[in-house]
Amino acid sequence: MAQAFGEDVKQFIDRELDLKEVINAAREIQGWTVQEAAVAERRYRDFLWACWNVVNNKVPDIGSLSRFAAFSRSVDDVWHEHILWTEKYREDCARVFDGRFLDHVPVYAANVNESDIKKAEKVYLLLNLGVPPDTIHECVWAIVG
Repeated sequence: MAQAFGEDVKQFIDRELDLKEVINAAREIQGWTVQEAAVAERRYRDFLWACWNVVNNKVPDIGSLSRFAAFSRSVDDVWHEHILWTEKYREDCARVFDGRFLDHVPVYAANVNESDIKKAEKVYLLLNLGVPPDTIHECVWAIVG
């Protein structure tokens, strides 16, 4: 599948990626209000966009990273739920990441340090995304394989 670059990917992530069931399940599991779930969904979409930009070397002063810190608790919660919808997750990753898969590395295997979190924050800022306020210092890694 040919990768659509830039705005086509952003449009898919923001408008076409159907996360309704994923968010409903995450909302039920996490006990979120409708508003909290909407915020978590926005943060997760921003995370996917940040990952796409990092993997495709589109972030000035960062370069292409083989891994990227998911440093928001709500992003990680939605990500976990999305992964559980395995067929959908595989198809969504293929669409966003040109046939590749966004791996999730557990916290205990990540070897996270403060500079990793600072890089993630810088990516968000350079992409004009809001840095999630619910940061976690035991972050997980996104690796596109």
